[in-house]
Amino acid sequence: MNQTAINTTDEPDIDGVVIHLHARPQLQGKNSIDANFPAVVVTSCDSLPLFGNALIKRVVIAPPSALAYLEALISNLPLGTLYCHTCQHPHLDLGDFAKNPHKKHFCGNCGVDSNWSKEPIVSSPLSELANKLTKNPDFVDSDRILDLRDYQNCQVKVWSSTPAVLWTSDLPQEAGIHVHIYQDKRKIVDDTFGQVTWFDGSQLERDRLLATMLDKTKKPAA
Repeated sequence: MNQTAINTTDEPDIDGVVIHLHARPQLQGKNSIDANFPAVVVTSCDSLPLFGNALIKRVVIAPPSALAYLEALISNLPLGTLYCHTCQHPHLDLGDFAKNPHKKHFCGNCGVDSNWSKEPIVSSPLSELANKLTKNPDFVDSDRILDLRDYQNCQVKVWSSTPAVLWTSDLPQEAGIHVHIYQDKRKIVDDTFGQVTWFDGSQLERDRLLATMLDKTKKPAA
């Protein structure tokens, strides 16, 4: 999620939602890609089909589907991938449908409105993709501590960590508060912390930061 929870720099947040991608050639090496994209395309191969329907050779991860899937993950909603019984296309729930698990699903590909899941779910192709490509499903809480009172003359950007839409690393994901610190517009800190003390001595709360990020994401661009 690209919207910051707190931003004291002169640089504005990106309008709207984009897909942020990290790629590392080595397990604990530096990122070869660390950038925002309007969408990310994942392609299939014969030895590793992406979906149960082998005719589907690629999936486009666009901001609406990524945000709906992410919110369902954060809210711990039952997720799955339902296939249309007529066209065999994986179903995608968006908007309110992605916030309220349900059994009856309307196919956005062929228009059939009589697809039923066994239990109420939020359906997303990203659920099957994540299940297939995730190597390590574990999360660990960051044990690092940051006191911003040590950086009184600096500017910061702060995010709550969120689950990755796709995670193909062998390492577990790290939960915490992600902070960038800038001194004279030069980034001097870029890391995730388990505890962050604000400039006035108060403690930042990850849940409140996450709520702020989600609220900012849903607001229309100015």
